[in-house]
Amino acid sequence: MIMEDMNLHLKTAEGQNEIVFRTGQAAPIVNPKVITIKNAVINSPGDFYAKRKELKLEDEQAIDKNKAIVFANISKSAWSITLETSPKCPIGGGNIIVGELKLSQELADSKVFYGVGNPHLFTRETMLRFIKFNPQFFPDQNSRNALFDSFQKLELTFTGGSKNESDGRGNNDHSFEKKVKTSLPETVKMQFEVFAGFPSAPFIIQLGIEHAENKTSFWFECAELVSYIQDKSETIITEELKRFEDLLIIRHEA
Repeated sequence: MIMEDMNLHLKTAEGQNEIVFRTGQAAPIVNPKVITIKNAVINSPGDFYAKRKELKLEDEQAIDKNKAIVFANISKSAWSITLETSPKCPIGGGNIIVGELKLSQELADSKVFYGVGNPHLFTRETMLRFIKFNPQFFPDQNSRNALFDSFQKLELTFTGGSKNESDGRGNNDHSFEKKVKTSLPETVKMQFEVFAGFPSAPFIIQLGIEHAENKTSFWFECAELVSYIQDKSETIITEELKRFEDLLIIRHEA
């Protein structure tokens, strides 16, 4: 490399008696390290922000409240909060923390309590196994034992009748009535984790019975589950967003 002669005209500040020249290669430019976390639990963005919001801006971990944005996605089946500390930063970008509220694996795997419309059917034998090997669903073990005994000593009585009438003037009455008499309880108190990472919630579960073609089926029906998911998810998201009250929050509801 050929070095060309350069003429520099320097002026020292008042009281300054020394000028330092450094030669050689300049230090490399290092972009800020970007932290990207996805699929974390719903409170992760809030925890990340809480640890850094009071730091001074010259700290590399500090968050500029004038730049950071929070995105809240709220729908009937998906809930998330995303914290972007500097979404328009041209060098390296800002940190991105995504927290999600998910239905528990316990609830998603079993599908036992989605009884409305598409129930998970049990035989007497599979119901006995379910009660025996899932004590976590029963807050009162005495009630669980009583339910187990009821299925062990199951007695069902079915009665029915049909009606077929016509008055000859176009008015017809065709109906069938079936009644079931059983020693089983109509409802059962149970508990299960609805959202991953949150405590189990108690529910009053309806015990359904159907007899057709010499086969009896049983199922659990939680009529309040859908409304619980909707109300509880809204409460959780609202409480988490309060942690970002000094930031810009953009909500997307579907």
